[in-house]
Amino acid sequence: MLPLRHPDGTLEAVVAAVPFLRDRDLKFSQAGESGSERIERLKEALTGYFQGMGALVAPFTGAGVPVMAMGHLYAAGAEASEKQDNIYIGDVENIRADAFPAEFSYIALGHIHRPQAVGGIHHVRYSGSLIPLSFSETKDEKGVYLLDYSGPVLESVRFIPIPIQRRLKTIEGTLEEVRQKLTRFAAQPREGLQPWVEVLVRSDAILPGLDAELQEFCAGMDLDLMKIRVDYGVLHALSAKTEEEELASLEPLEVFRRRCMVAGKAPDDLPELESSFKELQAWMTEHEDEIKE
Repeated sequence: MLPLRHPDGTLEAVVAAVPFLRDRDLKFSQAGESGSERIERLKEALTGYFQGMGALVAPFTGAGVPVMAMGHLYAAGAEASEKQDNIYIGDVENIRADAFPAEFSYIALGHIHRPQAVGGIHHVRYSGSLIPLSFSETKDEKGVYLLDYSGPVLESVRFIPIPIQRRLKTIEGTLEEVRQKLTRFAAQPREGLQPWVEVLVRSDAILPGLDAELQEFCAGMDLDLMKIRVDYGVLHALSAKTEEEELASLEPLEVFRRRCMVAGKAPDDLPELESSFKELQAWMTEHEDEIKE
């Protein structure tokens, strides 16, 4: 809990600066719990943590200054540009937007890259990433929120767009259509950094040497061809053996799901298995430095 003061010592705002909370911060797990029980205890622990922060800032609510909170989690009702796995275990929603204490006039959240109010609640928001972090975000408008306060009262929230210095572009179609679209896109006048391009080629036949062919085709164009994907359409349906999908393009959880299905795990077992997988993944992230040593 951080009181922010003017150089002359006058209190100007109070912020509950809550980062991503690790297991040791929440202390929510108990031996012998099922996956669903752990999910509920996690939600209770997160809600309880913010309730505790609300109690800490309560003495300042009558000071006539903004009282705000921060958090790094997945709030119920948030919409991602693409599927973003929960950074905790189990369910994708960590906390309800209306579960934050009333002491906070604004809740600034991180994790989701798309700017938005959460659950229709005006003062609970993700500001989103400042730049596109994947090709799925090319249509998202990036920016920051400017909060206008009158004493402790939040009067308005204004979105200020950020100019994009490097454009990300996805081009789709058959191989011939992709060539034509690449040529037209490269010929467009533009300012800023050289654009990054992702290509999705649709084909019913195997296309050997496609990467090299397209990279050579784009040589000299005012663009950087960053990623090439192929959708074989009907060919996929005819035979799974022809599926050419790079492992690096899959999220770890999706790899785990497919491995479970290959091993014959029943769909009813998958939620608990996924919960355990996410728990192990979170533990590995937390102890990454120790593992490397």
